[in-house]
Order: sequence, then structure tokens, then C-alpha cells
Amino acid sequence: MTSITKPTNTEVRNGNGGLGSMAPARPPYNDASVGIIEVKSKAKTEHLEKLVTKKLPDFRTLYPHYRDYPIYLGIGSMSFDDHVLQRAHELGIGILRQKGDTIEADTGAVRAY
Repeated sequence: MTSITKPTNTEVRNGNGGLGSMAPARPPYNDASVGIIEVKSKAKTEHLEKLVTKKLPDFRTLYPHYRDYPIYLGIGSMSFDDHVLQRAHELGIGILRQKGDTIEADTGAVRAY
């Protein structure tokens, strides 16, 4: 697991100036892969399932130039139940969670889609 310093309060806007859409905030850092992070106050298994079955295919449809890139999925939340963590590992979804004043990144089970 990796710890990341707690970010400051900043807004991430998509290319259209709106908040909260699936539009990438910027092109992939390494120009070879894409990451999609879902952020929820309390993560649930249905959020994971929707990320894989709905949001991932929608992203590939809406952004066809990223269609052939490996896509990595993650979920960030303040609260995770054990069964949600287990399902995220099974699906190969990375986990971001607060631990004190840092963000803990569990990427051990992450896989490309």
C-alpha cells in the first residue's frame, strides 16, 4: 500500500468546465493508459459493479480515442465495509481511503481492463 499526502481543497473540472463528469481531467500521464476513479462518501458493492458494467463501457464509447488503452479502475471513499474491499480486489479495482491525514492507496489487486 502507498500513502499519499492529503490533498488540499481544489476542484477538478472537465474539459467542458463542468464538475463530476467522466471526462478525463487531463490526458494520461504516460500516454499509454487511463485511470478512472469513482469517489463516494460510503463505497458499496453496487458502485463497483456499476463502474465495471456501465461507466467503463460508457467511457470507451464517449472517448473512442482511448478505446484501445488499458484502463485502470479505482474507488475512493471515506468508508469501506469488508465485503466491498473484497469485491474490489476480486474485480481488480484500486482502493483509495483516508487513514489519518493521509490517503492510503491499495493497488495490490489492480488489473487493466
